[in-house]
Amino acid sequence: MVGVMAEGNVRSCIVGHRGAGNSAPGSTMAALEKAVELDLKWVEFDVRLTADHHLVIANADDLSGCSGQDIKISESTLDDLLDVDVAQSFVGTDDVHRIPLFEDAVAFCTEHGIRTQIELKGEVGTEEALAEAVVHSLKQQPFPAGGAPLITSFTPKCLSAIDRFSEGSLDTGLLIHTHLSNDWKEVAKEADPDYVHFYGGVVNNEHLADKFGQAVRDAGYRLNAYKVNTKEDAQAAIDAGAERFTSDEPEILLG
Repeated sequence: MVGVMAEGNVRSCIVGHRGAGNSAPGSTMAALEKAVELDLKWVEFDVRLTADHHLVIANADDLSGCSGQDIKISESTLDDLLDVDVAQSFVGTDDVHRIPLFEDAVAFCTEHGIRTQIELKGEVGTEEALAEAVVHSLKQQPFPAGGAPLITSFTPKCLSAIDRFSEGSLDTGLLIHTHLSNDWKEVAKEADPDYVHFYGGVVNNEHLADKFGQAVRDAGYRLNAYKVNTKEDAQAAIDAGAERFTSDEPEILLG
């Protein structure tokens, strides 16, 4: 596929993982600001529910890895989290970075013309509440025509709830765990997504998007990938028919 990896083409495929990938502390407003600087067209971030039902942006429920504090989002109120520095472990900055509110992250991206891919990270038993809260929040945010978020999750129950609460108005994407790749059809039937996303690296000398991509499209789904961090993997995802892919290394792919 000649010329696919030209910057203009690959830029339209990149979804900055947790904001701007590894270029800034992930899942922070600084990461979203870096995405603007890189002129990314899409970013991805994870949304979680606090114990008092506020929506915040964070990759993991347990914040010890990024903050050095023994604190879990699902067991904390919003007030508990507001003073936590979630970039303690990020090498290259001495700045303090607070956990972003979901509505602030979405509004920032909308203001700067960036589309959002929002991954639902619901603890067991909270999937319905998380989906309902996300849909309610997004209804308060006006989006330009064709600019609504893509809602993704590894959990079919989250996506089914999104479809129900949004009355089908939001596109959804099912993330397929690598160990479930061969069973993707059964998982997809439960979620009924618009997109199916496969891990974008090499597994057993194969690219999963390439291995399953045609079957995904034949089944009526659209194809995406996640964690595409080399130019070779990006080319493979594009050749397989993936429309977009998350990347921790957008600067490398654009370099």
